Amino acid sequence: ATINIEKSNDQLKPNPIIFATVEMKNGNIDDIQFDKLKISASYRNRRFLLSNFTLDTYLGNINGDGWFNIVLSDQGELFQDDDKLNLKFNYENVDIERFNRYLPWGYESRGFMIGSIDVQVLIK
Repeated sequence: ATINIEKSNDQLKPNPIIFATVEMKNGNIDDIQFDKLKISASYRNRRFLLSNFTLDTYLGNINGDGWFNIVLSDQGELFQDDDKLNLKFNYENVDIERFNRYLPWGYESRGFMIGSIDVQVLIK
C-alpha cells in the first residue's frame, strides 16, 4: 500500500491532498476471498475520488470508479446539503451468497450476478 499526503503552504488553500494506492493479493475481507484487490483513490477539498477499484476472485470480478463528497475530519457531519455521489461498477460472476449480510433484505439469496450499476445521488 502507498499513501502520499501533499500539503500546500498556501494559507488560502490549507487542505491537504491525499493519494492512496492499495494492492493486495490472495486475501480476504470478512468472508469474501479474493485473488487481487486494487484501489487507487485521492481526497481533496471534500471530494473522494475513486479512480480505480478492482476486486478479482476465483469466480468473478468487480471493477468500478467514481467520486463522492465527504468530510474527513472530526468536525461536523460527514455529509452536507447538496453533496453528491457518483459511482459506477461492473461485475461478472459475483456470488450473491457471499454478500447476503450486506444486502438490505431479510431473504437468503443465492446465484451469480453479471451486470453494471450506476449510482448518482444528491444529498438533501
